[in-house]
Amino acid sequence: MSTGISDKNLTDLSRGFNKEVFSIYLRALEPGDAEVTYRWRNDETYRTGVTSTTRFVSMDTEKRWVDQAIRDHENLKHLRFVMVLKRSEEIIGMIQVMDIDLVNRNASFGIMIGTDRHRGIGYVIEAGYLLFEYCFTELNLERLSARVLEHNRSSRRMLEKFGLVQEGLLLNAVYKGGKYQNMVLYSLLRDRFMAQYEVDKQRMAKENR
Repeated sequence: MSTGISDKNLTDLSRGFNKEVFSIYLRALEPGDAEVTYRWRNDETYRTGVTSTTRFVSMDTEKRWVDQAIRDHENLKHLRFVMVLKRSEEIIGMIQVMDIDLVNRNASFGIMIGTDRHRGIGYVIEAGYLLFEYCFTELNLERLSARVLEHNRSSRRMLEKFGLVQEGLLLNAVYKGGKYQNMVLYSLLRDRFMAQYEVDKQRMAKENR
């Protein structure tokens, strides 16, 4: 039987998954989550790794951001989910689908882990798989894309483990840390994910009997 994903078993899209033994699940962002996301914004690794501009916010600002995020979720504009550890119900990160285009069936996505102690274990791989399953089987999207800072090697490796393909380099696309930085554009198409997903479904049916 598959053991899921751990620091000793960090898999990728081509090797398959058994989501029944994943360590996390996803749920929609809730108002009370603002206290956790506020702490994440003060994490130096988080601030330097994301493509967005560094923000120093008050708790009141963070609560308003979460309230707006919930409204965007309800309107199917941006979908934001928190990653929750099954064993403890602890919130450890966030994964989001942004700029959803239901005409052209595409969107972008982003993933972050809130604290150092939960990074490098493989939770983002599980979260990515669950998100891709939702996007391609429920939202019927054709394409997902992601942008990451060129120097952020760990995030780039993560996207490649997901099976994303590098499409291009955006020069001087972000001003961060006192200088302009390049961003790398990645994408994952529905057919690439669904080919593995169908194999996984058959295997999981056997393993989970």
